[in-house]
Amino acid sequence: MNEQHVLTVPAACVRDLLGESRLYHDSRSILAIQSLVADGKYVPREAAEQDGSVMQIICCGVVYHNRRVLCIRRSKKGNRSALRLKWTLMIGGHVDQLDADSPAPVFSCLERELREEVGLRPTGESNQIGIISDFENPVGRLHLGIIYQVAVSDDHVKIGPKDDSGEFANVRRPRVLRFMSGEEVFELRGKPDPWSRLFVASEPAWQILGMSSQFSDQGTLRLNWNTH
Repeated sequence: MNEQHVLTVPAACVRDLLGESRLYHDSRSILAIQSLVADGKYVPREAAEQDGSVMQIICCGVVYHNRRVLCIRRSKKGNRSALRLKWTLMIGGHVDQLDADSPAPVFSCLERELREEVGLRPTGESNQIGIISDFENPVGRLHLGIIYQVAVSDDHVKIGPKDDSGEFANVRRPRVLRFMSGEEVFELRGKPDPWSRLFVASEPAWQILGMSSQFSDQGTLRLNWNTH
């Protein structure tokens, strides 16, 4: 098997642009990161995982329908122990050499990962909504998330045997693969993965989910999730 090469950018540049752990959705930050990514370099993934001077570019889609977002529970056999059995709203993966020849490598990655992981081909709106940086844990310090919102025409998603279901729990069981309202996502509390927590604590999430003002206090949201 050929060694996977992934797209990376200098970590120091990211820290200069995005100093906090959160979802940045302002146009200035998005354009700055887009420029940085355009000059990024593809390096062996194994080397990038050991190199704190670079951050690997991850493209993820938040899949939604009628103010509900797709939530999937990760497998207990996943590669990263910190993510095992956590719920995720982020469907995606590394921008790699498979995307390099595309005029839009990041969006190419989004389409490929949605197809591979959940068998989805976006049929509606797919817009970039922000950048997630997370410097508070070892995994986050090595990765930078480019986040899209992906509208689908209905809320019926089924991962088939040809899709990349190994990353997720037993997806044939509805309770580990379903669309959730903002209230249902909030009730997950300590169970979502770190990037999903940062997303839900952001204004774009409130808009997609139609969340009321009771969820708009980021400090309260994070406290509730991190202590239950």
